[in-house]
Amino acid sequence: MIKRNLRPAGMTLVEMLVVIAIIALLIALLLPAIQAARESARRVHCGNSLKQIALAVTSYATQMGVFPYSTPEAAYKDDPVELARQGLHADGVSWMVRLLPFIEQGTLFDTRKTEGALKAGRGLATNDPGTRAAIRTAVPGYYCASDDAVGKTRTDVWSDGNWYAGIPMAVSNYAGVIGPTNITTGISYPGLTPYCNNRNSSDLPDKCPGSFWRHTYYVPVRLASFRDGTSTTAIVGERVPALNPWCVWPAANTAHAFHATGLNYVDRQNGFEPDGTPKRLYPANFGFGSRHPGGAMFAYADGHVAFLDDLVPISIYFALSTRAGTGDDPLAVVP
Repeated sequence: MIKRNLRPAGMTLVEMLVVIAIIALLIALLLPAIQAARESARRVHCGNSLKQIALAVTSYATQMGVFPYSTPEAAYKDDPVELARQGLHADGVSWMVRLLPFIEQGTLFDTRKTEGALKAGRGLATNDPGTRAAIRTAVPGYYCASDDAVGKTRTDVWSDGNWYAGIPMAVSNYAGVIGPTNITTGISYPGLTPYCNNRNSSDLPDKCPGSFWRHTYYVPVRLASFRDGTSTTAIVGERVPALNPWCVWPAANTAHAFHATGLNYVDRQNGFEPDGTPKRLYPANFGFGSRHPGGAMFAYADGHVAFLDDLVPISIYFALSTRAGTGDDPLAVVP
C-alpha cells in the first residue's frame, strides 16, 4: 500500500517566521559592514579630492611663485592705489577661484570678465548673468562624497554692507588653513595667535601663520616660508557646509577656516537656533570638521593627505596648521 504524505505543501507560519528572523539577523550583522565599506569608499574619494587640490596648489606655486591668493571686495576704500600698484583688482574672489585652471576647470575660470564683473566695482556682487552663473556652479573637486553638499548653494554669505546677501553661491567641503588664529575678538584659547585675517589699520599687512586667509594678496605665501616642513603643515582641510555659513568657494571671505577651535567642534549649547539651524557664530562655525566618524582629512604642503583624529591634542592641532611655528612672536612669519 502506498503511503501518501498528508503534510500540506509550502511553509508553515512558524517556519516562515524563523526564516524571516534569520534574514533579519543576517541584515543586522551585514548592514554595519556595508555602511563601513561605503564610508571607506567615500573617504577615499574625499582624500583623492584633497590630494588633487594640494597638488594643484603646489603646481600653482611652482608656476606663479606664490600660493593662489584671495583678494577682498572693493568695500575697502583705501585699497585702489595699492591694488593698482600691484596690478591687482578688488574683485572679492578667493584662492579657490584662481586654482580652477589647475583642477581641470579652466572653462569655468574663463567665464570671469576681463573688465567689470569679477574685476571691478563690487566684484562677485555685480549683477552680471555670467558671474552669477559661475559662482553658483558646483565644482566636482570641491566636494566630499560623505557629505550631501554637492550642488547646494548659500545665500547668507556675509560681506561688508551685506553685498552678498541673497546671491546664490556654491558651497565647498574644503577650506584653506589660516592657522590657530583669532579672527574675531570674541574668543581666546591658550596658544592662540592674534588676529590676522585682514590687513591692519596701519597699512601694513598682518602675517597669518597658516597658508590661506582673506587678504593673502598683501603677503603672498611662498613655499620657502614653510620652515616647519611641508610634510607637517596642513594647508587644506574638510568642513561641513550645513554648520558653516561662510563655506562658499568663490568668495575671499569664506574659502578658509581656522584651528582655533578643536576639530569637529560644535557649540551645541549656544550654536543652534530653536529650530535646529546653526547660529552664525565664529567659534562654532569657522573651524574644520567632516561627516566622517571620528575626525577629518587634511592635505599637507607636500601633497600627502592624512586623517586626523578628533582627539588630537590641541597643541599638536595648532602646530600642524602653521608654516613656521608660533614661537614667541606668532606673526613673525617670513612671507
